[in-house]
Amino acid sequence: MRDKVDRTVIGAIGGIIGGLAFIAFLQLSGLFIKESYPKILHIAHLFIPAEQDHAFGGKVIAYIAHFTVAALLGVLYVNIFRLTGKDWATTKGLVFGAATWIIVYGIAGTLLRLPQSAGIAASFVLIGGHLVFGLFTSWGVLWLSEKVKL
Repeated sequence: MRDKVDRTVIGAIGGIIGGLAFIAFLQLSGLFIKESYPKILHIAHLFIPAEQDHAFGGKVIAYIAHFTVAALLGVLYVNIFRLTGKDWATTKGLVFGAATWIIVYGIAGTLLRLPQSAGIAASFVLIGGHLVFGLFTSWGVLWLSEKVKL
């Protein structure tokens, strides 16, 4: 039982590490892209009216939703990692990040009618953000699993 709890915690923490890297990448990209770049606040539109997404409560809900999804994806990733082994962690992270982008924005975003990015530069920022998410989630899971000897 301890092994399953450790994997779940490692996955959740790894996903949160990836989620933090994703936010940092979006914020850094916003310094260079002056057009409407993607913001983490879009996820809040699932839970609150669109006009309240920039209010303090809307921002809190957006970050709670973002880190919850990141933790859940991290738990999924740690189980993929367990099944496929620890080799090629960087490549697996990039593939996981790309798959996450397709699922979140291509499928779920369309079904849930999330706001679309405004332009090709913003779309590349989203792709890059998800690749960064996958990399940092993979590296976080690898580092944590080595640390606790899983």
